[in-house]
Amino acid sequence: MLYTFRAAARIVAYGLMPFAKRFLTVLIVVLALPLWVTSTIAAESCGPAFNGARSGGNRGFVIYDGLNYLGMPDLSAYGMVRIKIVDRGIWAIGHDGGAPDKHAVRDVARSVPLDSTPVVLDFESYDLEGPEDEINASITALMQITAEFREALPHRKLGFYGAPPLRDYWRSLKSDRPDSKFRAWQQQNDRLSRLTENVDVLFPSIYTFYDDPAGWKRYAIAQVCEARRLSNKPVIAFIWPEYHPSRKLIWDRFIDADFWQMQLDLLRRYADGIVVWGGYDIQNRHRRQWDNSAAWWLRTKAFALSVSNTPQ
Repeated sequence: MLYTFRAAARIVAYGLMPFAKRFLTVLIVVLALPLWVTSTIAAESCGPAFNGARSGGNRGFVIYDGLNYLGMPDLSAYGMVRIKIVDRGIWAIGHDGGAPDKHAVRDVARSVPLDSTPVVLDFESYDLEGPEDEINASITALMQITAEFREALPHRKLGFYGAPPLRDYWRSLKSDRPDSKFRAWQQQNDRLSRLTENVDVLFPSIYTFYDDPAGWKRYAIAQVCEARRLSNKPVIAFIWPEYHPSRKLIWDRFIDADFWQMQLDLLRRYADGIVVWGGYDIQNRHRRQWDNSAAWWLRTKAFALSVSNTPQ
């Protein structure tokens, strides 16, 4: 390195200033290159179970605010982007399910902020895991929903919460040694191909069911990688700083701060972004009060600030 700088000095001394300037410019770029490389998140291999798909990499990472706490501040100050989640009001009065009502969708669309963020369509009552005829009917109805929203919001990206791919904790754990149950899960996801093609973004749900960080890691990677296998569209994962209410022994508990940090860091490597959801006390059926000193929020805030300051 010292020899290189001496060579440049000799060039200047001989009066070849234009050449020296170009030489030093190239040298500075080369020396700075490792610093740029270390600020980029490398793509992660998903492995043979997912047909060699790769996750993460060159796409920017966005943290979306899907929280519903009372008294919460504006989180855009920390680089988080508010996202619209539509989960009701799209059917005619007296109906709940089936094909959407065009006028009802138009009314809902008017409540969507005028920005460029994706819109999450959250309609979980449609059967995507039952008999073939019911799945096809559900896919047709969901495609009608996207069609109406595309007409009402022609420039917005749309995706459905939670599928595709189907959320499955236990079968997704088999990705390192795929068995018949794991392959059956993938085949179920393949049956949703019409729905996968019909959306712009995939929003897999990766909520926490067990106090098992190692298990959650395998499950989360499998869910994101399965989304990559199905499509090259952006993958934005839903996460929740509480345990899922299906686990009665630990529900209504917040996830340990270190476990939550691991989730944030892992999805930074594998996904294109996250939606941080929460703020509703399911047991007592009311919105929670915002706690600015909550451990999960302190970790999320620091993470969001670090991501927003990372060159893309």
